[in-house]
Amino acid sequence: MYQDTKNGSQLVSQPNPYVLEPLPIGRQIVKKDEVFSINIILFGKAIEQISLVILALIRAGAKGFTSAYIPAKLCKISQITEESESTLYDISISHEFLDEWKTVYSCIIPDNVNELKVTLLTPTRFVIKGSNIGQKELTAEVFLQSAVRRVGKLFKNYAIKDLNENIFIPESELQDVIKSIEIFDKNIRWYDWARYSSRQNRNVQLGGLIGEFKLKGQLSKLLPYLHACQILHLGKSAVMGMGFFSIDYK
Repeated sequence: MYQDTKNGSQLVSQPNPYVLEPLPIGRQIVKKDEVFSINIILFGKAIEQISLVILALIRAGAKGFTSAYIPAKLCKISQITEESESTLYDISISHEFLDEWKTVYSCIIPDNVNELKVTLLTPTRFVIKGSNIGQKELTAEVFLQSAVRRVGKLFKNYAIKDLNENIFIPESELQDVIKSIEIFDKNIRWYDWARYSSRQNRNVQLGGLIGEFKLKGQLSKLLPYLHACQILHLGKSAVMGMGFFSIDYK
């Protein structure tokens, strides 16, 4: 939260323009001299700041991870696209950053979709009025509203161009569609986990829903939002890799 100095009201802070996709959830042991990797997703204007992101990773590794502050060295950064993989930084070659990044996102969105399956791959936490949404409380409306608002907020704060209304129908025009969608075949459960926060110097308890469910109804207008959120993630702590999901039309 931050304070509006003009009228004294509290406003919700901007969403972060990135997502960190760390190692898979569960007990992970990285041995000395072992190489490990994480994915970083940058949105819109944040892509232009990739050199600062790389510098932040180098400094984070030098400071160290976990409560023991175990150091790690950044060895390589690659940008992976559907067609190729390009190296932006490689310590074995040079300490210079290669300014060859590209803005990449493409997908084929099918027409006339009336049913699909959603698989929550990492814990996904939806919070309404301060309360976590559990397995029984999860509805199609909760899930879809979260996707629409996630895309809208990120576009508003970080997009180089305005939201393309030929692809993304405005939220105000989607409410009746969202309310008509049904959720069924829910096979989801709550998963608790914790991460160490060096800023707070303590373990932070996190948790969310994992599993799968199906949606039924006139989904075509919502598909651009769902495809985008497969990249952007959903829900609370999405920036830490939570809320990662996939959709399947089969």
